[in-house]
Amino acid sequence: MGRRSYCKGLLLVLLLLQSGCYLITQGYYQAELLCGARPVEKIIKDPKTSEHDRNKLLLIGEIRKFSISNMSMHASANYSTINPKWDRNLYVVSACKELSFEPYIWTFPIVGKVPYLGHFNETDATKEERSLKKKGFDTMLRSVAAYSSLGYFNDPIWPQMLKRSSHSLAELILHELAHATLYFSGQTDFNESFANFVGRTGALQFLQYKYGSKSEELSEAILFNSDDEKYEQWISALHDQLDKLYSSQLSDDEKRFQKAQNIGAAKESFKGLGFRSEAFKDLTPPELNNATLKMSESYNTNQDDFEKLYQRVNGNWNAFYERLKTLQHHPHPFEALKRLLE
Repeated sequence: MGRRSYCKGLLLVLLLLQSGCYLITQGYYQAELLCGARPVEKIIKDPKTSEHDRNKLLLIGEIRKFSISNMSMHASANYSTINPKWDRNLYVVSACKELSFEPYIWTFPIVGKVPYLGHFNETDATKEERSLKKKGFDTMLRSVAAYSSLGYFNDPIWPQMLKRSSHSLAELILHELAHATLYFSGQTDFNESFANFVGRTGALQFLQYKYGSKSEELSEAILFNSDDEKYEQWISALHDQLDKLYSSQLSDDEKRFQKAQNIGAAKESFKGLGFRSEAFKDLTPPELNNATLKMSESYNTNQDDFEKLYQRVNGNWNAFYERLKTLQHHPHPFEALKRLLE
């Protein structure tokens, strides 16, 4: 079966499995991404490939091997191909109510309920965000560097990934591979927080493995993580302040006023965080609203609990995943994880 026939067949399957204009459109782009993918080995050997890109592709291969041999991740063909002509971004829209952290929810087959919607077309994403704003929601529109198809397809490398540092690239790849290793349907916060822990922890282990415990790469990554922790604590503090405000008995108008006051104070305090890593030194305060705060929470909930479980199994990644798998059918996996630790 030729590649062109295969791609047409893949597109047809995507269209048949999915319904609705949105899913058909995104299915088309997914097929375009997959059908343009080529084996990494061929791109590495291609004399037209720059030395920089060749080295980054070789690095991704090392990260993939490390994820299997040292982190017990599911062996897959993910990131063994690259679509060298892929120049699209994925734009993700999320939203929350104005005076609560209740997210706007979309529901899809297989993945279940998710608090975000991805678009490969920026115009479509902007239109979606504007529609939610008109309905009174706080919104967030961001571009992402990758996403996981949860093992249903062999996720290819995007050319944009090759611009990342060794640390950033390792964390990204390991984060996405974690989704293909363990996934809880309809539990977005748990999935993202789990993958964030795996990506962050695994990236440091990989850098030490490849470059050494006294390497500049590892030292800069540790400094970055220290700044990232400061940033997340700053975000979390504002989130907790507003959460208490929203659950109070104040009128909606008073809540709106105090919300603006709290956000203004948080932006002012940002100047005193004292970042030291190159990535954070010139960072300015992001747009702050319920959607951006909720997104941060989704990626960083209960990181200490994941760390405790990881230490309890003595850093055995396979045992770590197996313990978490026992929580897969629990309606509240974060609560179940705390009870497991008790």
